[in-house]
Amino acid sequence: MVAFELPILIAIDKLELQRGRPAETRARLDDVWEAAERGPYPLKQADACNVLADIALAEGDKPAAIDAATKAYRAAWCDGPPYAYHWGLVKAKAHLADLGVPEPDMPPFDESKFEPMPEVEINPKDEYWVDPDKLE
Repeated sequence: MVAFELPILIAIDKLELQRGRPAETRARLDDVWEAAERGPYPLKQADACNVLADIALAEGDKPAAIDAATKAYRAAWCDGPPYAYHWGLVKAKAHLADLGVPEPDMPPFDESKFEPMPEVEINPKDEYWVDPDKLE
């Protein structure tokens, strides 16, 4: 049930951080790392690293915040845009910008590494074909 547990743990961590309890949040994040990496759940890793960056910023630990934001960025990158975790990247970019650090250099999406998507006709002219002009 890790797929359900991780988002809940991360949401609780965000709540604890909003309540001003960074130490409790950091301790609770320890429950996330192994399961997220074992999964693998890169989107949840990105979310957890972004929370960790928030904790480090709240504690005034700039090097730890840079490290966490960079890890969040790399995890959210996935295969590269457009196949990336948008909101994880947005949050990580905001952290890096606030910290005055450039975004990590990541490889762009390489279409040649994947088989092409099959062409699928939506309304083929066969025995089930529906004339769109005759629809009401």
